[in-house]
Amino acid sequence: MKKTKISKCLLCEYEGKMKTKSVIDNRYILMCPKCKFEFMNPIPTDEEIKNIYSKNYFGSWGIGDGETKEVANMKKDTFKHILNGITPYVKSGNILDVGTATGFLLEEAQKLGFEPYGIEISEYASSIAKSKFGEDKIYNGTLETQVFKENFFDLITMCDVIEHVKDPINTLIIANKLLRNTSHYTGGGIY
Repeated sequence: MKKTKISKCLLCEYEGKMKTKSVIDNRYILMCPKCKFEFMNPIPTDEEIKNIYSKNYFGSWGIGDGETKEVANMKKDTFKHILNGITPYVKSGNILDVGTATGFLLEEAQKLGFEPYGIEISEYASSIAKSKFGEDKIYNGTLETQVFKENFFDLITMCDVIEHVKDPINTLIIANKLLRNTSHYTGGGIY
């Protein structure tokens, strides 16, 4: 697909022609020629994202009330792999998983000794995660509206999230404020 579209990059703020990678439901997947960041235009609203990640979405994967072991194991294996790449740098502490869904990454992190916290926009998925970790550990909303204390987390993960946010730079600034001051030890970070 070689179409071009005039747009402004969400990451580097380049404004001009961008290559259209694909079109999904009248939304363009664009690639910035300057920084190579790919993003959807127009970006879905928070309400549209909430509607996408409804009970039907998770149910189609067998997650939730009728959760299948195959899907759970597949997701947990993926998150074990991700966490194994992180633990040489951050071995324990408070972890915040942004876009936690039903909490598979947090389950694996907890097994490694992390104290699990999560943020999930889907009311349905966050209710499942709350049942696993507690009402005070899972926030139903977005990173931009969260209620956690600054300098509280040793590790923040965002798997399959950054492509959904309207302002990736601001999202990372907010996440950075939630991280403990890491100048006194090696570790801590956003992954």
